[in-house]
Amino acid sequence: MPNGWEWCRLSNICLILNGDRGQNYPAKSKLHSEGIPFVSASNIIDGEVSTEGLLYLSDEQYDLLGAGKLELNDIVFCIRGSLGKCGYFTMEKGAIASSLVIVRAISNKEYLNGYIFNYLNSLFAYDEIKKYDNGSAQPNLAAKDFQNFLVPLPANEEIGRISDKCEILLMNENNISVAAEELQDCISNTKSKILDLAIRGKLVPQNPNDEPASILLKRIREEKESLIKQGKIKHDKKESIIYKGDDNSYLEKFCSSTVVDITEEIPFDLPQGWRWCRLKEIVQIINGDRGSNYPAKNKLHDNGIPFVSASNIDDGIVSHESGMKYMSQEQYSLLRAGLLQYNDIVYCIRGSLGKCGIFPYEHGAIASSLVIVRPFVKASSITDYVMIYLNSALAFSEIKKYDNGTAQPNLAAKDFENFLIPLPPLNMINMIVKKYNQLMAEVSLICEAI
Repeated sequence: MPNGWEWCRLSNICLILNGDRGQNYPAKSKLHSEGIPFVSASNIIDGEVSTEGLLYLSDEQYDLLGAGKLELNDIVFCIRGSLGKCGYFTMEKGAIASSLVIVRAISNKEYLNGYIFNYLNSLFAYDEIKKYDNGSAQPNLAAKDFQNFLVPLPANEEIGRISDKCEILLMNENNISVAAEELQDCISNTKSKILDLAIRGKLVPQNPNDEPASILLKRIREEKESLIKQGKIKHDKKESIIYKGDDNSYLEKFCSSTVVDITEEIPFDLPQGWRWCRLKEIVQIINGDRGSNYPAKNKLHDNGIPFVSASNIDDGIVSHESGMKYMSQEQYSLLRAGLLQYNDIVYCIRGSLGKCGIFPYEHGAIASSLVIVRPFVKASSITDYVMIYLNSALAFSEIKKYDNGTAQPNLAAKDFENFLIPLPPLNMINMIVKKYNQLMAEVSLICEAI
């Protein structure tokens, strides 16, 4: 201890006052929406008793209480449940719930209260809590033990200086926290803007000499025809193409030769050489195996072949570090659908709608809340572009269009297939992905510096 300081017990410098726990203690159902504040732990927010969610006593209920009456600038401290949570009471009068005690400086309240409040929020005070906490399932601290907390007490004239300095430093800390939150919001908005610019063709300069997206679509259709002939996929009887009519309206022509005007569906115009299409035109949407061979959770293992659920998707990638469960080779061999390949995209259609990530392993399988998104043309840049699209505001607006609106968010795979996606020329896809990765790397450096 510095010269002039002394060790003391909390009860040497403060009154520790319990609430009234007798027959006059008010039942929650008997409290009111106005009157005299009746403070519980949930009303302590950021070091103060807040009026948010506060319930009140009538004058008659308050007068019947024999203990636990609050005065202006008292400190309320939680001894049950949220142990150590504390805050200033800044109202004229009130009373405390049974989970709290009142901490009131015996003398020099104006100066001593600030020091006591800082002490109660210190690591030293939390160590004292651990010393006396009874360790039950419901954290609990007896008021008589709280009274015995050791307090390092400064010289009287130093108390004010310490409190003033703490106030300045905590104000600076708060300003830093606010600035960090604002920066995080700015970073989030920046990421959204980059995604939006990417799918609108505004992230990199357009080259009118690029081979148009219609050529890429032709190549994709040829690949699909090959897969159909091999029996790997079925012919889509609702396949369609989207094109611009002579009057600049957007038309969708189906295999049946039916033509539908979808101008109102199109969210924005695209640069020269780009095409609007349905997601199923450029990728396979593959459901998991939901039959009798679907592995029960309690039959999974701690190693083996990855069995991917939505909780394993972390920051755009499937990660084994996020509680991954695994199948045996035998379980994997029994599955007839939902088998993952390297660089597939997994996409959540139930629960965390729209959450998606790249699968970086050789093989695996998906849980029932996911689908596999696999581009027909095997090019990493196309996979990366589809990921950019799936994380964009446009894709999330498509989710809202098709989400069934139930308590458990849900999206049918057949609706997901019909999402509108803007398709650039292949050369432009390569340029967009390269620029996007460069910008996101710069944003990540900013995040690391926060």
